Amino acid sequence: ADEIAEGLKYVSHVTKLALDVYLEDAPRFVRLVSPTLKLIGDNPDAQYHIASLRSHDGPGSQRSAPKEFIVEGCRGSTVYFSFSVHTPGDGSGLSSGAFEKVVTDINDESIDFDEKGCFRLYLSATNPGKDILKGATWLESPEDASSLVTRHYFNTWPPGAISQAVELSIRPANAPKEEHVPEPVADGVIAYRIGLANDFIRRHTILMPQPDPTTAPPFFALFPNVIGVPQKWKRGEEGMGAVDIAYAAGRFRLEDDEALILKGAVPRCRFGNVVLWNRFLQTFDYSAYDTHPVFHTLDTPVDGEEYAPFTIVLSKQKPENYEGKWMYTEGRPMGTVFFRFLLPEGDAYEYQRIDTTVVPVNEVAHHVSA
Repeated sequence: ADEIAEGLKYVSHVTKLALDVYLEDAPRFVRLVSPTLKLIGDNPDAQYHIASLRSHDGPGSQRSAPKEFIVEGCRGSTVYFSFSVHTPGDGSGLSSGAFEKVVTDINDESIDFDEKGCFRLYLSATNPGKDILKGATWLESPEDASSLVTRHYFNTWPPGAISQAVELSIRPANAPKEEHVPEPVADGVIAYRIGLANDFIRRHTILMPQPDPTTAPPFFALFPNVIGVPQKWKRGEEGMGAVDIAYAAGRFRLEDDEALILKGAVPRCRFGNVVLWNRFLQTFDYSAYDTHPVFHTLDTPVDGEEYAPFTIVLSKQKPENYEGKWMYTEGRPMGTVFFRFLLPEGDAYEYQRIDTTVVPVNEVAHHVSA
């Protein structure tokens, strides 16, 4: 019954996002996930936005669909941010929704900023040259590009998804200079947009393929209470991963009186964290982040060290005589544990494995100190 209720909530979130993205004109940024809008693996430490790069007017529109775009924003208090351009995948599952195959990407290390920490991106299929860019950073965007996804990470408390604001805008690069005069939306246009939203909803619900262990990414362990080896996402893979982030994940399965001990080490990187998701890749409720944490921001290595060790305990009840990092399972018998390491240094593709041990919850302190 609980999973049915969560499934209905998930469908509601997908519907909300579909209407936000497709019902109005494009391009424009909308919040991809938030504390009350969760899907595709949201994150309490981050804000994600999405802009559709396709016309929402339908095939009979008199307006030409823009192919080049200008994005403007400011760094703010982020510890990392990036943009990824997506094109249609192979027509199955997530690949044909709004988060298709990643074809190009850029992060803050390759973006030019002004003295106030603000920037401009120019998206086009070919580099237009300095005269057109006028100080903007070029990001390749193929003519069949379908969406632009942003990631803004914060190392703040309260967590960034709750406490931070992101300055971001997008517009066609070749927009006419004359004043925009709003007009009523035509029947055919609104019908086309509702069709787009309906297609998105279907592809992220009833048309999503069942999990296939033969196609699971290597960083995702298939056995319960095991975490896969941390690995970087590869460009061209379908889904929502970023190519400058290393991921590691697995599913926990625990009884009420059991705890899962995670021991690992954060590689040298810009930022690291771990979150808990339900089966629909939605974070557990993180509104009580002070008393019942379902995520943790992880310490990164100090100068001169290659790794920063960590120990984290997952359980329904906080173990007695244990003062370390604890994550609240909400009493769920199962869920997903997901690690992210942003901009890991060096040329490595894989990183140190995260060890796991299931113990009685009243013996956690003994096992951690052993």
